[in-house]
Amino acid sequence: MNEVLAQFRDNDQPIPEDLPESVRRYLIDTAVPPGWADLGRVADAYEFFVDDAGSCR
Repeated sequence: MNEVLAQFRDNDQPIPEDLPESVRRYLIDTAVPPGWADLGRVADAYEFFVDDAGSCR
């Protein structure tokens, strides 16, 4: 699953037409963060996860 998600994150291609409609809708609806999102905090959480997730097991 992580490999699949990484491909979505690192891929600038259009969303494939042949995906299930629910997946396509999710990707479209979440392509742009909502206006209330604090992108600095999101970036900090991402960095924490990347750096420390392995030690949480």
